[in-house]
Amino acid sequence: MESLVAQKIREARLKRGVTQTELSKRTDIHRNTIINFETGRRDPRVKDLRKIAKALNVSVKELISDTED
Repeated sequence: MESLVAQKIREARLKRGVTQTELSKRTDIHRNTIINFETGRRDPRVKDLRKIAKALNVSVKELISDTED
């Protein structure tokens, strides 16, 4: 089952028209790891969430919160 964080990362990335490959380049996180985050196979560490949030111009809170702020 896909986690909330996995769903939020994917939604934020798609909303901004960024591919997994581009997100990988922007964050210096391997593409397979990005895929694992988005499918819920692996939970991102805080430092990874910070990199992803910065690359997508969102807050970490937006990636982990179940509400729309």
